[in-house]
Amino acid sequence: MLLAITAINLETGISHWVCTLPVLVYLLFGKKHGFISSFGFLITLLLLFYVIDKRLVEINFKLIINLSLTYIIVQGVSHVFKSMRASN
Repeated sequence: MLLAITAINLETGISHWVCTLPVLVYLLFGKKHGFISSFGFLITLLLLFYVIDKRLVEINFKLIINLSLTYIIVQGVSHVFKSMRASN
């Protein structure tokens, strides 16, 4: 996923597939490791956007914020779902 995002322009929509990652990570690794892996991937992704091209951050600031907030919301829903599933 990181390779696809770095190789292809952000505006093509490939970056929106990133939002599926928290669901998959929580299902595979559980609540604790899923949170750590998912949050670590988000931080890596944001640092990658900044390192690749600082100009990219200025140009696509709204897209990066939108992607980050969507990712965080999906991560939160996945965390709550996994918590409720574990308690049942």
